[in-house]
Amino acid sequence: EMKMMLSMITGLEPQEQRLLFKGKEREDHDFLHMVGVKHMDKVLLLEDPASKEMKLQDLRRAKAPEKCCQAIAV
Repeated sequence: EMKMMLSMITGLEPQEQRLLFKGKEREDHDFLHMVGVKHMDKVLLLEDPASKEMKLQDLRRAKAPEKCCQAIAV
């Protein structure tokens, strides 16, 4: 549920998020209160490196034809 709420704020889909508490990544099925998260504790949100790399590859693929066309036109 927390990942769903964070996705509305950050724009990162829940599967692109990693939540860490006390240096350990928490699984999607973990309830925060069951792993010891209390009021005013800090939970770290990171973007999953694999999803970040996929986004970069998609951007490169999208720009590749544009560069090719420019080279031919010159």
